[in-house]
Amino acid sequence: MTLVRRLQITLFGVSLAVYVVAGCASTKPDKRVRDDPRGAYTWALERIDNGKCLNASETLRMLSLEQTGVPYVDSIVYNLARAYTCLGEHALAQVEYQRVVNQYPSSALVDDAAFGLAYAQFMQAPKNPGLDQQLAENSIASLEDFIAIYPLSDRRKEAMALLTDMKNRLAKKAFDSGRLYLKLSADSSAMIYFQQLWDEYTESPYAARALWLLAEKERHRENWDGAIQRYEQLIAVYPGSLEVEQSKILLERIKTDQAKEMHKQADKARERGDLDLAVTRYEALLEQFPNYAKAPEVKQDLDKVRLELAARDTASNPYVR
Repeated sequence: MTLVRRLQITLFGVSLAVYVVAGCASTKPDKRVRDDPRGAYTWALERIDNGKCLNASETLRMLSLEQTGVPYVDSIVYNLARAYTCLGEHALAQVEYQRVVNQYPSSALVDDAAFGLAYAQFMQAPKNPGLDQQLAENSIASLEDFIAIYPLSDRRKEAMALLTDMKNRLAKKAFDSGRLYLKLSADSSAMIYFQQLWDEYTESPYAARALWLLAEKERHRENWDGAIQRYEQLIAVYPGSLEVEQSKILLERIKTDQAKEMHKQADKARERGDLDLAVTRYEALLEQFPNYAKAPEVKQDLDKVRLELAARDTASNPYVR
């Protein structure tokens, strides 16, 4: 007999043995479920606790189909989901956790199942922010629902951590998209992404930078009111961010320039005799920029103009002697 032939026979024998063993193993859960369903359930739980989830999942799957009338059927379905989670089969786990939530809403396990559902969606969401993030958005919705519906759950803290992680993923996606549009000189499109990031993911590590870029865009547009608003938001909300010191410098510079311009316009109104307009502008200047360096001078000018205005009104009124 040739060496090749002997190898072929040997490989065939091994394959046959594996097939027979596998076939016998596959009948064990079926027999166990049929003869002692409660014992099969306990055995499956022990397997899960020991990290041996493959056989446990098959046993629990059969129990979930054949033991629908037992009082612990919710536990069977829940632990089937656990077994799938253990195996990394998160899509299958999601289905079973959803079954518990939908079919057994009064179960003591429903809050754990709701968390498991959100966790399964979390695990299916792609970690690469460049990929489609619909599953991430579904996970966020489920986590937020869980936190709102079960505020006293032991899993709440864990859910909060997952929610933060997931929101940070989507914040990074928005930030990266905005930066890409900046590189392409599509500033308007970039600002849409930065605004979305600021609106929806304010607590993410990318939010301060996004708000800074929004402020800078307003400054370059010479939209001074918009720039002031953005810089003030950044300083108030993110006092420890890297952008704060530069924001303070630019904010002070813009406010000083704005105050000087308002002061100039108020003086011009006074010079041409439009005293009512001068009063309005002096008052607006003091209200908007109370820390303006020349605020004391503005107050003196305002008082003088008010006196001039009163004197003018008196002189023009024939009934006042």
